[in-house]
Amino acid sequence: LMAIFAILTSWSHGISTFLCSDCEGSIWKVPPSAIPALLWFIVMTSSCCYGLITWANKYATGTLVIGYTVLQPVSSAILIQLLVWFGMYESCGSSDESGGRLLKTLTSLAKPCLDEPDIFTAVGAIAVFAGLLGLIWTEPNVPKGKERTDSDHESDMELNLLEEKKGLLELTDLDYNE
Repeated sequence: LMAIFAILTSWSHGISTFLCSDCEGSIWKVPPSAIPALLWFIVMTSSCCYGLITWANKYATGTLVIGYTVLQPVSSAILIQLLVWFGMYESCGSSDESGGRLLKTLTSLAKPCLDEPDIFTAVGAIAVFAGLLGLIWTEPNVPKGKERTDSDHESDMELNLLEEKKGLLELTDLDYNE
């Protein structure tokens, strides 16, 4: 599906311009300065995170594990704010007296900057935490000392396999008395 979208996008100049209005020449050209960020994204947010989610599935229900994936935008907003606070990056916008964004000059556009989280980010974070609270609240309680082990998972898999076989036998059971 992604390949189809990429091909269709490359054929349409209008869609390409809409998706990347500041791309010069080709939307597929990756600037060398973006390669470290791409590597970080590929290795850390894809490979490591999926590995951690798989590991977490051994110790929690799938619903609880997948519920925490919505924390990614919240953690990104917190990381951006920390990077700006500690002076590692500048904020892209400064406010004037009226509270609006000031336009940057051409020289400041060349410097990397980050858009700081705003009130909408805070409202979204509150909604994420409220949803997680509801998810955690409705999770079934597991008595202390009854954590799931690998043998519990193996028993569940064996039971599921037996139920599946029983269902198949019922489907294929012919009534010879008719």
